[in-house]
Amino acid sequence: MKVMEDLLMEWYNSLRMYGKCRPGSSTWEIYRRWIEDFVRTTGVGLDELLNLAKEGKLKPVLTQYVLNLEERKLSVNTRAQAISAIKSFLSHHNIYVKFPVATEEPLPKAPVDPDSIRRLLMELTKRKSVLTAITTAFVMVAKDSGLSTATLLSLTWEGGEPYHTPVRVQLAQEAVPIHVRVRRGKTGVVHDSFIGPEGIWGLRYLLENLQMSPQEASGAIFPVDRKLIYMTMYRYSSKAGRVITPKDLRKFFITRMKMARTELHPAAWDVMVEHMAEHAVGRVQRAYFLISPEVLKKYYMESYDAIRVGYP
Repeated sequence: MKVMEDLLMEWYNSLRMYGKCRPGSSTWEIYRRWIEDFVRTTGVGLDELLNLAKEGKLKPVLTQYVLNLEERKLSVNTRAQAISAIKSFLSHHNIYVKFPVATEEPLPKAPVDPDSIRRLLMELTKRKSVLTAITTAFVMVAKDSGLSTATLLSLTWEGGEPYHTPVRVQLAQEAVPIHVRVRRGKTGVVHDSFIGPEGIWGLRYLLENLQMSPQEASGAIFPVDRKLIYMTMYRYSSKAGRVITPKDLRKFFITRMKMARTELHPAAWDVMVEHMAEHAVGRVQRAYFLISPEVLKKYYMESYDAIRVGYP
């Protein structure tokens, strides 16, 4: 009989192998928390969970677990997330369980605006520390590029495959914008995005606080974990009057960029913005709608005012 930790680590390695659990991603943390909650709540160990699933006797246990989550007043989507974690664990062992759980569209949240981001940046730069400097740069680069938190936390000054040119080299050359080429972990697709003037200011502000030049910069651009970025942004954006998360910054980029151009065919510009923000656009579009980074950079800079926040 395998112990729980062995089974969890096998599952974790499987998630990593298939690109579903990248460094900086919260997937593993969320999944593990729900599996441990399931074991604690139901009293069913992981070996027993596998046996029940193989014997087709798991449905009553899952039903009771979902009812327990409901009694704990957890939302519909949170309950679905818990079951998704259990299904993922089972699928690693080639066990596929049909157990549909309802989901619902979350209530729309007012999009973040440039003033709110500017107030957050003002709060961050009032407090001089390495952490606030990293977070300031992160906010600027996130709203300029539309890249996911996991991707941003994986960026390095040196670059490397499939990067276009190392960020530190472009920064030293005073390139505007900085071209960032990344490979999306979930899909394996290469995306081109950019860091505009305000994001570049953020990177220079970070290096200034680290007391180093672009040529000396090495390792991760944002050497912190996801939780610390979220906590720091929450703390200082709360002081500024509006809670802002990294996802809000990504939505800011996508929404405002899509509304920035009217002379292009809407579908064409949509594909370009989604491409920059690492969203899947479909295999056919990706194969036949080809646009060079140089043309994409031109459109990006022409539309940059839409995501400009006026800071510093």
